[in-house]
Amino acid sequence: PIWLANNPWTVKPEPARVERALRRVARLADGWQTHSLAPETFAAYWRTIGAYAQEAGRDPGRLENCYYHNINVNEDREAALAETKRFLDLYYGTSYSRERIEAWTAYGSPEACVASLRRFRGTGMQRITLRLCSWDQEGQLARVAREVLPYVNA
Repeated sequence: PIWLANNPWTVKPEPARVERALRRVARLADGWQTHSLAPETFAAYWRTIGAYAQEAGRDPGRLENCYYHNINVNEDREAALAETKRFLDLYYGTSYSRERIEAWTAYGSPEACVASLRRFRGTGMQRITLRLCSWDQEGQLARVAREVLPYVNA
């Protein structure tokens, strides 16, 4: 399978640029991976990809998708956000704004993370890849597996 990952809205959210990116997925890919979209925007773009696929003579039901999202479980919401920012800034060599981090991350208490992830139910999202944005990778993995994932679809 060939998957295309694209996020043109994170650079320059020009409508023509977004349309080209979505049409490329519909025309060429078996799957689409993206991030940093509000649930309603993800749903709208996924429907648009399906329409473009049909327009191109492809079966939209054969296309798959995956959402790439960050997570940091910590009862201190501000500490979770700060650690996530440090982690991503160092990883990417940039300085992300709070707004950008919030759009791309489930963070805070387990309940807050569950609520954040649940917002994507009913959007057509088929799977999600979570990056643990913490220096304590093993601890985060254990918490996500025990305190978040079992409750997202509950």
